Amino acid sequence: MLLDAIVLAGGRSSRLGGSPKAELLVRGRRLVDIAVEAVLTAGSRHVVVVGPDELAPLPAAATLTREDPPFGGPAAALAAGLAGLADLAADVSTPPDALLVLACDMPGAERALPALLDAVLSESSGTPRAGGGSGEGWAVMAVDHDGRRQPLLAVYGLAALSARVSVRSSEPGGLDGAPFHSLLEGLGITEVPIPAGSSSDIDTWSDAGRFHAHPRSAQEHR
Repeated sequence: MLLDAIVLAGGRSSRLGGSPKAELLVRGRRLVDIAVEAVLTAGSRHVVVVGPDELAPLPAAATLTREDPPFGGPAAALAAGLAGLADLAADVSTPPDALLVLACDMPGAERALPALLDAVLSESSGTPRAGGGSGEGWAVMAVDHDGRRQPLLAVYGLAALSARVSVRSSEPGGLDGAPFHSLLEGLGITEVPIPAGSSSDIDTWSDAGRFHAHPRSAQEHR
């Protein structure tokens, strides 16, 4: 299975008073770098980070792009990430089978990725699962300990998801502000339980405190 990845890192961080969430440090590493390293460790060939220019430099294996307009939401960010991956794929002969989508604000997501990838591959044949709906596309999605689906911690069949993004982009209003779940209608979704806390995210300073996350100091910016 060939896997590419999109890391979503372009939100407003409004509940953090505008302090850039993706640049918070956890154990000395930015959240965006933790996410990039997680998807690379999972075997992603190409990685596109969707976020502001201030996130540069990124790990060498990642490419940075931005949704248009900025702060258009995760659906618009996914479209920008797919466009970035299409540019990278122009230089390779084999397109990816699957797309790993990860929000950058889950510092423990790396612990969830093995379970997702094990679910994508059938144990007997090693072929990608279709989640029970191969004709309509598939997704393998993390489910937390409260039973909530995590669409930004998931692996998707690339072809069907790209087609949905293309159709939705052409509709009135496009993807600016569109809910992410509007891209998932009709997908055959396989739910995968993940380790407790691996999808916990950072939205507020209280959340940040649980992870001992903090903004970079002036010295750390140098």
